[in-house]
Amino acid sequence: MLTTTVSFRVWCLRDEFAIDVLEIVASASSLVWVSGLSAMACCVLHPRAPKHWVTPMCSLDPVKGNQTTRGKFMFIGRPLCMASTRPARTASFRASIVSAEEGDAPGAASTSSSSMDQISDPLQCLPGAQMGHSIQGSDVKLLYGEYMDHFWAKLRGNVPGLRIMDLLPEYQVQEASKARVHNWLLCGDRVRRVRFTYFDGGAAGQAFNSLLYPDPRYDLPLLGIDLLSFGSNKILCVVDFQPLVQDPEYLERHTSVLSPIYEKIRDKCGHMSSKFFDETQFFSKYLIFYRSSLGAKEPTLQVPTGKLWEVYLEYVDVYLKALSEAQSNENPDAIAYVKSRQDAYDQYNAERDPAIKLFNTYFGVEWSERFTKDFLFPGATL
Repeated sequence: MLTTTVSFRVWCLRDEFAIDVLEIVASASSLVWVSGLSAMACCVLHPRAPKHWVTPMCSLDPVKGNQTTRGKFMFIGRPLCMASTRPARTASFRASIVSAEEGDAPGAASTSSSSMDQISDPLQCLPGAQMGHSIQGSDVKLLYGEYMDHFWAKLRGNVPGLRIMDLLPEYQVQEASKARVHNWLLCGDRVRRVRFTYFDGGAAGQAFNSLLYPDPRYDLPLLGIDLLSFGSNKILCVVDFQPLVQDPEYLERHTSVLSPIYEKIRDKCGHMSSKFFDETQFFSKYLIFYRSSLGAKEPTLQVPTGKLWEVYLEYVDVYLKALSEAQSNENPDAIAYVKSRQDAYDQYNAERDPAIKLFNTYFGVEWSERFTKDFLFPGATL
């Protein structure tokens, strides 16, 4: 991809005196990643970037209609997630961004001021923005941050009544000397619960895990996402509509829609080892099970050009469409049965998921056991 270095002056007025100036790299077709500024820093979206993609601590939008790297950008408020996660250092926070060729003083570009003291809709703050950067610093990429933020944004736009559920502080973020884990829990009108977990061990390992449980009035599969990296080069990505039963009619009704999408990546998929899980339980034949030894450089992972990214988007879209169109079954026995199968899924995974041993190692057995029961698999009996 052709990349051009363009000088932009970025002014972020903090406590009426601190000014940061940064030279950024502008891509011809994607968003500009900005790092190295302080916690109160601004960030920039390229004019052609999808609107829901944001960089950490971002609350800037490009001027509508501007398609050039020399263009102006408008500041539209204090960094969104800071309002909910960090106290403001001052009620006055201003910024302007302007091409270096257009002037040397703040005010040369279109600007606006905002003293947002709180977020009216916490769902607007994407989880990747809340994390900011890896525990090892801004030089280490959150490998699956875009995957996580995309799923969050799609839920926000497609699940009526979506809301964030309260978590104990020890589950929101748990940190050890070399790793931390961030968690979020949501629910909605057709969603009993959907959890987000991002394990951040920096270059040593990262994982994005999400699991959507439909309201038991709908007998849909669970949507399972598990994207992992181990060390500097090992990648394992698992995405599936996880069926409640292996009945052929059920599988045809709920998973056959994946067939043409799966064909796009079939030649890159392998088979799951029986060491931890049995493919014949709670998995479909359209399970994406992808391995790589190229790490973060793996082309298939790249956003927005990678094949895994493309197929991931389609799996998410197809699932949310099925969820929105599903017919509810209000029969109490049917509801109880679906809930029992969701609980059986939790039990099966609580007994086998290798991530639990990882949490034991980093955060201690006592915390890990509580976390498994209260958050990861609450339907399990441990």
